[in-house]
Amino acid sequence: MKKKPTYQELEQRIRELEKVAVDHRQIMETSQESKESIGILESNERLAKIFDSLDSRVYVADMETYEIIFLNKYMRKDFSKDVTGEICWKTIQGLRNGPCDFCTNKYLIDAEGKPTGIYVWEHYNPIMDRTYECRDQAIQWIDGRTVRLEIATNITDRRRAEGALKKAHNELERQVEERTADLQKTKNTLNSILDSATEYAITATDLELRILHYNPAAEHLFGYKAKEVLGRTVQEIHAWEKVDKNRFDKAIKAVSQNGKYEYEIVSHDSNGQERFVYCVIMPLRNEKGDEAGYILFAHDVTKIRGLQTQLVRSERLAATGQLAVSIAHEINSPLQAITFILNTLGKDSTQNKEFTENIGLLKGAFNSISTTIRNLLDLNRPGQDKKQQTSINTVIEKTVALIQTQLKKNKIKANLDLSSEIPGINASPQQLNHVFLNLFSNAIEAMTGISKSKNGGMTHKTGRKINVKTYLNKRSIVIKVADNGPGVSEDDLEHMFDPFYTRKKQMGLGIGLSVCNDIIENHGGMITAENAPDGGAVFTLKLPCLKQSRKERIQPIKEA
Repeated sequence: MKKKPTYQELEQRIRELEKVAVDHRQIMETSQESKESIGILESNERLAKIFDSLDSRVYVADMETYEIIFLNKYMRKDFSKDVTGEICWKTIQGLRNGPCDFCTNKYLIDAEGKPTGIYVWEHYNPIMDRTYECRDQAIQWIDGRTVRLEIATNITDRRRAEGALKKAHNELERQVEERTADLQKTKNTLNSILDSATEYAITATDLELRILHYNPAAEHLFGYKAKEVLGRTVQEIHAWEKVDKNRFDKAIKAVSQNGKYEYEIVSHDSNGQERFVYCVIMPLRNEKGDEAGYILFAHDVTKIRGLQTQLVRSERLAATGQLAVSIAHEINSPLQAITFILNTLGKDSTQNKEFTENIGLLKGAFNSISTTIRNLLDLNRPGQDKKQQTSINTVIEKTVALIQTQLKKNKIKANLDLSSEIPGINASPQQLNHVFLNLFSNAIEAMTGISKSKNGGMTHKTGRKINVKTYLNKRSIVIKVADNGPGVSEDDLEHMFDPFYTRKKQMGLGIGLSVCNDIIENHGGMITAENAPDGGAVFTLKLPCLKQSRKERIQPIKEA
């Protein structure tokens, strides 16, 4: 059985037909006398074949006499006899007293009798109980007459489907309105359920994230009383604990797109103890189903995070053992050679320029190896993963020292602009070292072509640079790490902090940007990435200064 073409397929074939009709008219107007007859016949034959291939009603009628000149195969099936030569308004429309009042002839030619183009309209035929989309135009027929060509596509099923859809929509609206009363009755019950939940801290807000409900579990987990937070925004209450306003903007966008947003934060409970909290934000809808606010479910996962930390530490210890073996093999031979040469040269009492230069070179090499080993030991030294009074500038300087060999090998200059006004923070030096090591390694790989550039190729630049800047912005420490590599594509910018997402051609160094993001968030901060206007990628980290007292963080609402 022949498959019925879709409406879109009919539309495409009609457009092709209209082009053929234009070609047909041009042949009529521009054919030379010697070729005119052959061109017209060939064009007319081709036109008729295309007409007969359409699953649409196609007919041609004289614009003055209304005589039917041609009907295609699809339309001829609607009649029991050949109606060519009959009057269109009598035969097709079933009228008796004259042409149709909706006849389109007046729209198809201008005052000078020239065709005006295609006229699209819709018509309901009561005889056949069908609705058609009609495309009419004036063309010159084979005998020189100006005729009306009409292609009418049956859209009855589509119109009926639209009517049924509208009816169903109206019925749905009616049902929603009927349920409004039922939803209102459940309001008090819902509030009671929220307050009785003990495992989950529940916060309900309006669309502006102003807190409307704060259950007892939330009071205990976050350390605030309901009377302290009602009417305030979530950003104002919780930004001190974990993240700033940008996190919640991201959350609202994700909720609109995916229906929910999940993340983890570090907070302090009513006893002042640090807690790891898993949060889910979902839309809060009114009785009509529209978004009226948001509801935040929070669950204490401190014990789970403790187990995860132990697992990571165990894996790190295993990796450190393997690394130690590798380092021993790498440095054993150079150290033996240095020791042998130093001992030999020490016995030589001859003092000359070459001797002095050799001693200086050997001392420099020995010091470089010693520094590298020391930094590697600091990276994995027990206790360094615990949060303590930490200098961001010192962590950055030690990390840069650790990668000096890579920087020199790839002819990359590290420019440090570290503010002396940066205060200490409560952080894990080891974890922050991992973050900066990953960012620096990614920058090196981007500038040397190991990672794909934002246009898919490799970019090699002269004067490769990594610029690191720290400064104080209000109560946050800002660290910017920028390179002058190829930058990051827009698609990668959206996913680069997702787990297991990479564009590297080979296995890279570091712990991945996803884990970097987790580390910074667990320190109450945030990390973002963007492309610099003049090229290169820029990573911006924001970390809070040492935590202030609760009285400094939240002030009572002043009465009007």
